[in-house]
Formats: sequence, C-alpha cells, structure tokens
Amino acid sequence: MDPYFSLFLVGGAGLLVMTILGVAGGHGHESSGGHGHDFHLHGTGGHGHGHGHSDVAIHHTPTAHHGHTSSGHAANGHGAHHAHHAHGRTHNEPNGGGFNLRTAVLSWLSPRVLLTVGMGVGATGVLVANVLPVEPLRCLASLLGGVALEKLIVSPLWNMLTRFASTPARTLESAVLEEATAVTGFDTSGCGLVSINLDGHEMRLLGRLAAEHREQRVRSGDILIVDSVDGARGQCVVSPLSGHLSNV
Repeated sequence: MDPYFSLFLVGGAGLLVMTILGVAGGHGHESSGGHGHDFHLHGTGGHGHGHGHSDVAIHHTPTAHHGHTSSGHAANGHGAHHAHHAHGRTHNEPNGGGFNLRTAVLSWLSPRVLLTVGMGVGATGVLVANVLPVEPLRCLASLLGGVALEKLIVSPLWNMLTRFASTPARTLESAVLEEATAVTGFDTSGCGLVSINLDGHEMRLLGRLAAEHREQRVRSGDILIVDSVDGARGQCVVSPLSGHLSNV
C-alpha cells in the first residue's frame, strides 16, 4: 500500500475519533452543568424581572444556623480569594507579550495537529503522485498540503466547534467567600434577604449573620461576605464586609 495513502487513512480515522469523543464530552458537560443549574433556578419556584433573578425557597427554622467566621477572617479570606485570582492572572500572562517559541512548538505536537497534518500530507501525496513523481518534490508538496490543511481548514473549524462547549454551571455552594447584597434590612435576630450574583443570575435567599456579628445592623444595600451556604434550605451565613456596614 502507498505510504501516503496509509498516512491519509490513519490521520483521517484519528481525527474522526477525536471529533466524536470531543462532541460527546461536550454534551456530557453541558448536560451535567445544566441540571445542576436548573436545580437551583427552577426547583425553587422563583419569579423573573427584567434583569433576571430567582428566589430560592426560604425555610425558617427555630434552630439558628451557626457561623464561626469573624469579620476580619471573612474579609481576609475574601481578600485572599481575590489575591489568588490576581496571582493566577499574573502567571498566566505572557512574559512581555513576546513570541513564545516553546509554546508554538508544543502546539504543533498536539495529537489533533499531528493527525491533521498527517492526513493532509497523505491526501496531498496521493493527489500529486502523477504530477510530481519524483520523491523529494512529492514529499515537499505533501508537507505544504498538510500544513495548509491544518492552518486554513481544520484549525478554524475545530476552534468553532470548541466554542459550543459550555462550562459547568456554578451552584449556590460555590458562592462561599463571594459578595452578597442585603435586599432587605436584617431583623433583630440577624436574619434578612440577600442576593448573590451567580453566573449572571441574581439568586435570593435567607441570610443569617454569623453569631459574633448579630449585634450589628444591616440595612438594605449593604455588602456582605458569604461564609457558608445551605443550598437545600436556601439559607446562607454571612458576615459584614469591613467599611460597608453602618453602625447603629
């Protein structure tokens, strides 16, 4: 069998398998993420406004939900949370925006690129066999054909397909150490309605001040920090964000 034809078959079969697995994996993530999101959005009987928000079912229980995070600890944790993201962004940015040769070389060694180039080399080699029977010329033309197939056709299509892959939706439990806004003023027992922005959706649930902050007054619009979340009951424990709460 002609080696170019064999290369075409191997590259094409490999690309087909990768595409099938990639599409199946994308649907799997989308399905699991979607169900997790719907549990909180639709399973609670919320109502929508122009900007879009959902109310989580609130169950008042006589037993107080205890929290053990102090204001300073919550603020420090929140600061560390943001610092962690900032630190990650710093390391992920290219050094000076220069051309990274190592990254460019490794990108050409990925299985998908190798299979694409291999299929292109094989296909071009078969097509130009009668025009360029001399092996060095046939090999060079085949390499050019493989690179052109990758850069001009397969790579743009692959990038377009990967855009449809959705990231898993966040749940209420992932809102720990995030900011929450007091929708109503808190009562004397330290309870009130708060809203959390989750993937662009405003989630409203019952907020309880941590035990050590029950004496502080929370007004509508005050910014709080989420210490813990009980998604099943639609409740969360919050602490005041330093500098945003008004003292009585």
